[in-house]
Amino acid sequence: MGDLIGYFGVLLAIFFFGSNFIVTKKYETGDGFFFQIPFCLGIWTTGLVVNLIRFEYTGETNRFYPTAMLAGLIWESGNILCIPIIARIGMGLGLIIWGTSALLIGWFTGYFGLFGLSSEKDQIDPLWLNLLGLGFATLSLLAAFKVKKTDVLHEDSAPAKGSTEDTTAVATNADCDPLASPLVGSEENATDTSLQINPRRHWEGIAMAMLAGLFFGSNFDPCTWVQEHDAKASQSSLDYVFSHFCGILLTALAYFLGYCVFKHNHPVINPRLALPAFVSGVCWAIAQIGWFIANGKLGYTTSFPLILIGPGFVGSMWDVLVFREIRGRENFLWLALVFGLAIASATCTVNSRS
Repeated sequence: MGDLIGYFGVLLAIFFFGSNFIVTKKYETGDGFFFQIPFCLGIWTTGLVVNLIRFEYTGETNRFYPTAMLAGLIWESGNILCIPIIARIGMGLGLIIWGTSALLIGWFTGYFGLFGLSSEKDQIDPLWLNLLGLGFATLSLLAAFKVKKTDVLHEDSAPAKGSTEDTTAVATNADCDPLASPLVGSEENATDTSLQINPRRHWEGIAMAMLAGLFFGSNFDPCTWVQEHDAKASQSSLDYVFSHFCGILLTALAYFLGYCVFKHNHPVINPRLALPAFVSGVCWAIAQIGWFIANGKLGYTTSFPLILIGPGFVGSMWDVLVFREIRGRENFLWLALVFGLAIASATCTVNSRS
């Protein structure tokens, strides 16, 4: 029963991570810093609701863990790096690097018990089958880089002269989330002349993407550490959600205030983005809650490969069937390879559970 609940958490995470930025797709996000505020408010509000439900269900009142707030700081520190990463190496390559980095750090943390964590939940047998699944997951992420998107918002639906309707495609923070669809490479990324002119910035972007992946892959560790080292701590992963989300909101506010100071109190703000970003944050929070459940029931070595490759399937289906941003025979062949590798990875990972 425990594994079934864990796989339900995986499915929840995959669907909402692959869908959470749909509501912001037609809105310009600027440089991404303002986007963080309503987005993180949506995350925090969802965490508050979960916490209130847990209070009502369990009848307990001490479910806040300050140490677990560090998890939110870690995640938001990785998320804020996405903006300079994309400016240096493009969105497609950035997603591949930080996605692969997060996948590897999560797997190694679970299997070897890094950072003082137990590897008890990550018993896998046979090991070679899980490693094969890890390899397929990495190859799936790499193959996704070859899929190119078409900017149909500009190509097919340019606003009429004098129109004030905002139909600008999201090109900044709304595509920065590590668990959004990785199938978002673009021709612009492949031909960015700045990478040819300034190779130092290129390597800076690669290093920053690896660091962001380290943050994303370890953002659950403080919650798990409290769970394993505090005898009085709750053993339910859901009781760490609110603390984690409080850390995210406070860190986002701190970064935004620093950004306002840097911009001499002239931040780039699109007021029409407020509600869509809030809804997007709620969707992301539901996905993260699913990941909490999966970690608690399945362990890192199973949840990380499944959840880091799965949202690409959902996101690309939106792009193919609804937004028609992925077109052409070559793209569809690459998609078939990506999905084939993802299915092979999931099969190996699930069957390697002891």
